[in-house]
Amino acid sequence: MDEPWWAFGFPHGQPLGSDAHGVVGAALSYGWMRLDTESRHVVKPGFSGSGVWSPRYEAIVGLIAQAHAGGDHHGDAVAVTLHQAIQDLPHEKLAGVAAWSVQAAGESALAAWGWSLESDVEAVRHWRPRARGVAVDAEGGFRFKGRRAALTAIVDWLDRPNPDRSVMVVTGSPGVGKSAVLGRVVTTADAQLRAALPESDDNVKATAGSVACAVHVKGKTALDVAVEVARAAAIRLPSQPDELAPALYRRLAAAEAVRFNIVIDALDEATDAQQARLIISEIVLPVARICAEVGAQVVVGSRRHDDGGDLLAMFEPGNQLVDLDTQHFFAAEDLIAYTLATLQLTGAERVGNPYADRTVAAPVAARIAALAQRNFLVAGLVARRHGLYDINPVALEALVSLDISEALDAYLRRLPSVGSAQASLALTALAFAEAPGLTTSLWRTVLSGLGADVDVAQLTAFAESSAANFLIESSSEGTAHRYRLFHQALNDTLLTRRAKQHRQADDEGRITSALMAEGSTNSWTQADPYLLRSLPWHAYRAGMLDSLLLDDPYLLRADLLRLLPLAAGANLAEAARSRVRLLRLTPAALTADPSHRAALFSVTAALEGLGDGFAPHHPAPYRATWAAVAHRTEWSILEGHTGWVRAACPVMVQGRNLLASASSDRTVRLWDPETGQQQRILEGHTGPALAVCPVMVRGRTLLASASDDHTVRLWDPETGQQQRILEGHTRRTLAVCPVVVQERTLLASAGSDGTVRLWDPETGQQQRILSGHTGWVRTVCPVMVQGHTLLASASDDGTVRLWDPETGQQQRILDGHTSWVLAVCPIVVQDRTLLASAGNDGTVRLWDPETGRQQRLLEGHTGTVLAVCPVVLQGRTLLASASEDGTVRLWNPETGQQQRILRGHTNWVRTVCPVVVQGRTLLASASDDRTVRLWDPETGQQQRIPGGHTNTVLGVSTIVVRGHTLLASASDDRTVRLWDPETGQQQRTLDGHTSWVSAVCPVVVQGHTLLASASGDGTVRLWDPETGREYRRKSAFPWIRRASIPMKHRVGPVWAVCSVVVQGHTLLASAGNEGTVRLWDPETQQQERTLEGHTGWVRTVCPVVVQGHTLLASASDDGTVRLWDLETGQQRRTLRGHTDRVRTVCPVVVQSHTLLASASDDRTIRLWDPETGQQQRTLEGHTGPVLAVCPVVLQGRTLLASASTDRTMRLWDPETGSHTTIPLHNQGYGLAWIGDQVTVALSSGLLSIRLQI
Repeated sequence: MDEPWWAFGFPHGQPLGSDAHGVVGAALSYGWMRLDTESRHVVKPGFSGSGVWSPRYEAIVGLIAQAHAGGDHHGDAVAVTLHQAIQDLPHEKLAGVAAWSVQAAGESALAAWGWSLESDVEAVRHWRPRARGVAVDAEGGFRFKGRRAALTAIVDWLDRPNPDRSVMVVTGSPGVGKSAVLGRVVTTADAQLRAALPESDDNVKATAGSVACAVHVKGKTALDVAVEVARAAAIRLPSQPDELAPALYRRLAAAEAVRFNIVIDALDEATDAQQARLIISEIVLPVARICAEVGAQVVVGSRRHDDGGDLLAMFEPGNQLVDLDTQHFFAAEDLIAYTLATLQLTGAERVGNPYADRTVAAPVAARIAALAQRNFLVAGLVARRHGLYDINPVALEALVSLDISEALDAYLRRLPSVGSAQASLALTALAFAEAPGLTTSLWRTVLSGLGADVDVAQLTAFAESSAANFLIESSSEGTAHRYRLFHQALNDTLLTRRAKQHRQADDEGRITSALMAEGSTNSWTQADPYLLRSLPWHAYRAGMLDSLLLDDPYLLRADLLRLLPLAAGANLAEAARSRVRLLRLTPAALTADPSHRAALFSVTAALEGLGDGFAPHHPAPYRATWAAVAHRTEWSILEGHTGWVRAACPVMVQGRNLLASASSDRTVRLWDPETGQQQRILEGHTGPALAVCPVMVRGRTLLASASDDHTVRLWDPETGQQQRILEGHTRRTLAVCPVVVQERTLLASAGSDGTVRLWDPETGQQQRILSGHTGWVRTVCPVMVQGHTLLASASDDGTVRLWDPETGQQQRILDGHTSWVLAVCPIVVQDRTLLASAGNDGTVRLWDPETGRQQRLLEGHTGTVLAVCPVVLQGRTLLASASEDGTVRLWNPETGQQQRILRGHTNWVRTVCPVVVQGRTLLASASDDRTVRLWDPETGQQQRIPGGHTNTVLGVSTIVVRGHTLLASASDDRTVRLWDPETGQQQRTLDGHTSWVSAVCPVVVQGHTLLASASGDGTVRLWDPETGREYRRKSAFPWIRRASIPMKHRVGPVWAVCSVVVQGHTLLASAGNEGTVRLWDPETQQQERTLEGHTGWVRTVCPVVVQGHTLLASASDDGTVRLWDLETGQQRRTLRGHTDRVRTVCPVVVQSHTLLASASDDRTIRLWDPETGQQQRTLEGHTGPVLAVCPVVLQGRTLLASASTDRTMRLWDPETGSHTTIPLHNQGYGLAWIGDQVTVALSSGLLSIRLQI
């Protein structure tokens, strides 16, 4: 979905052809997809059979089948995916159009998959030179020798007939030749490179085509690696690393492939230690475990340790280990042969080399190899130094044993200086570089930071010299050449040596300053990609992240996915911390282009009071100008679920604290709470997932989930695979928790069948049924009582019961709640374990489980309390509770006093739990608003804008007061307020309603513009906007003051009000729960007419001109829009099409014709011709009920704005149906257009956005 596409076809009448482009609008059934066209030239008949090109995949992904020649979506098309076409037409050889491979290799993976060594950018930079034993691909010769035992082990493992879910790990000390061995395997598996080997090469070779994908990890993230493998397999590119394994399984299973071997080298050189571990946990292990049965295997090359510690410990004992340091995989003759080839400079021979004579060279090579202590890098440095510079053969006794540092030092002493810099300093500058390396311009800049003045020409000449290029590798990125040291051991050696004389933080500080000075020229618009991608690492090590975070132009262009994790763990000043909060609360901006990033940041900055505006002079399609809202206190918001989120819990996965959530969308999702990124989706339940918890099984952490489908399921959180299904409950399963019984971990579940059940999670066998409750059992938890583990359960029968899980006997009943008990948990108070319970009576109660007596009653919630949990803050244990009142509250369990209220959710809060993020305890809450929110419970109460609304704003309208247009807002806080739309300054508060105010509109009464408001108190009131007082009718006798009598509906609240002119007379139309529309004379405030016909609540009314005649449109919960003749009161037309309640309606002019736009809970906006009643177009895109629409005129174009509970505003082109999405971070309830700004009524206040689209 939303992937870009491009196609070229030959439509009728265009013999030279034409192209079209757009996005994939929907995945249809049977392998088809809908193509939404966005280009000026659209898809027409004549495109059929054309390939659908994906710019992201750089491949043809489908074939156009049919263009929409007319109707609402003229120019769109449907296409069949290439994968489906190949399956449906197996004999048509359609796979050839994808051009996934440039060579045929029989049944080999090379011919089957989308990767080839020839097209891999790492081939020249890494695989080919490593395989030949040289530093750079431009250097001639084949110096790799031997390693037969290791090569044989790897080749045999790749070719074995039955993969067994194990991983092969190739390891060894720095310089031992890991990359050379893997390079040999990868290159000899390539038919073209295999054919180029010397005839004398009789060493072990990989089977042609046996490597389907090779990834050099240096400087890459886990997502980078996952994307490379996905491209190789021709599957959808993942947005998270954990998406790879399931997608690869489906691809291989469908293709009935024989083998898909993946080689991953330099794992320890990923961008950081965390990414290296993510590659193991999210890619390597899941692919090996999940995809082995369909032919996938993984070989990994890595050191044993990196900055994060032991890497190999993450691989299970059953995996295959090729340790090049061991005697089994080392042969002295291999090292001697390599040393001899290097000493003779094979392939790049030097005239006058005294070692050209093999009889002279052989003993020297043998001596060097013996002294190198099995290290190929040391042997290579020593041998190359002698081969390059010796005039006469070195005496054997002059050769001494050297480690890497000493060998490198001896080699560097012979290298010439580079300008004012010694060769060692020039190379040290590269050691500071992040992958993929520095251009000569950046290299020069880094050197300037280290105090050397070198020009670009000197650096180029140095890098290309035969002596230096043994240490330097180069690559191309676009037209730029990048340089870095070819071996990590060289980086380590040079940096260690530099650190003995200079503090690394000081060096990085000077480097950072120099790079920032270069990049900030032209406001970063022409900055080298390296600076946007890797400068944060330099700044982090220098302690200068503040400088980057406060540089607006940099943040608009930087790789924020790399910057944000570094900033989250840095010691920052307050201003920089505000910027980190801005980034964290604007997830859509992390991957947006600069213009959209500026727009997105402006919205968050306005909502959160994080400055007057972000990059105010940078062009943007829209920009927030002001907001009057409650600032959020959330740490972050996790969005992704498409249904209510019913449960959440922390879970430890391979040493990382993740968060699991369960939802009515039938999924369990895993999140990284540090970044807010979704890690994995666990799918399998056939009903809403209602509960989730971790459970230890044989030393492994699994996840247990309970569901409406009557089951408990066990999942491996590392792979996402379902492990077991526990069946026994006869109705929905509502809760699950682990409990230790006689040193065995069992699983307890509770259900609407009134039982608690105990299970053995290892076998899936039911152990015991605990019966006694007379209603649904809502929750269950273990609690320690006098050193014995009991089980506490809470039920709709109003009780909490304690059970002995060993015997199944009921121990005690805690009775005190006056309604359903929905939550229970243990909490330690003054060294005593108490039991906290919460329920439908709105209270939290503390009990002594030993005596069964109630200890304390906690009151404060204004609705049912759905969850409780203990949380430890600064050594104090507090109690957190979550409620249907939308809040999370913190209590002191010792005193019963409420400590804090966390507001932000816009629906019931179902659960709350603590989660540790970067050493800080946060609270996670899950809600029916489809979000999981993280809170810092120590940050205090939510802050509100002084004078602003204190609750949801339900409607907005414009009104002209003394020639000046003001904004009127109606709120759940029972007030109407007037605002200056330019500045957001509040002008006046109109107070008088006794319930929420749902709508406002201007109305002219006796030549004076008044404001009408509709309310839940059942009235429509008139206000004088100049004075803020309720309108009083004028009398013929000035000394008589007549109080205004509100216009009142007989039953229920009034939802809508609008003014309408009938035969030159202004009336007010109102609508409410009665299903009627009422017409009032605002002068007399007497009812003139009642319009009846709707069969549900009427949500909105508005006038619409049809053929010069003013009609009234009304929208209702009955799913219809109706048009009324106001002169006669007769219903003129009923517009049917919506499948749920219709929330709002407004007129919009399209191509000089007035249409009617309606918005509904069915998530659509529909355009109608009010003359004929025919539906003209359906606008789809919102993922929640659409609550507001209004026309917007920009530069002569009429657009349609909409706001929804999905927390977005969208701008639609009513002619084409295309739209732009603006995240609001709040539910949108109303819209008003003033000048070039649209003001949105939000669940938290008001937001004004200037449109520049």
